[in-house]
Amino acid sequence: MADMHKLAKYAKQYRKMLVFTEGIGGGRLVFEFHNPMGPTSELMMLMSAFAAQVEAQSCRKGL
Repeated sequence: MADMHKLAKYAKQYRKMLVFTEGIGGGRLVFEFHNPMGPTSELMMLMSAFAAQVEAQSCRKGL
């Protein structure tokens, strides 16, 4: 999750668009950081990272 936060900060600083080819439900995820004042993309990206971290921990506990 910390790495995703760093990526979001970079994208926000340099006004980049991040595209993940496989998102929730198999569709692509697009996070636009063109507007440095818009926090929505950063929040959604961090929530996705949190969900992935929780899932990874659950998978490790099952082994």
